[in-house]
Amino acid sequence: ETCWYYSSSIVVNMYAINCEIKFKGNIHIAVQLFISKDIIIHHKLNFSLSPIQWNIQIHHDIPILLQQFKDKIDSFLKKKK
Repeated sequence: ETCWYYSSSIVVNMYAINCEIKFKGNIHIAVQLFISKDIIIHHKLNFSLSPIQWNIQIHHDIPILLQQFKDKIDSFLKKKK
């Protein structure tokens, strides 16, 4: 899948998974771009950023486990009252 961006400013986190990112005009990403494997980035963007390699375990699995653990603690404390 190809995703086109036209002259704009992106001020959010952007996640790219198995796609090609192309740009027309001037693009500015103000925060972060997370990438996974199999990403093709337009040459205009390559010079202006340092992508953060997406690691599914660190960026997805572990936060989910931590949230589940917190929910269990909250549930336990609620029952204890």
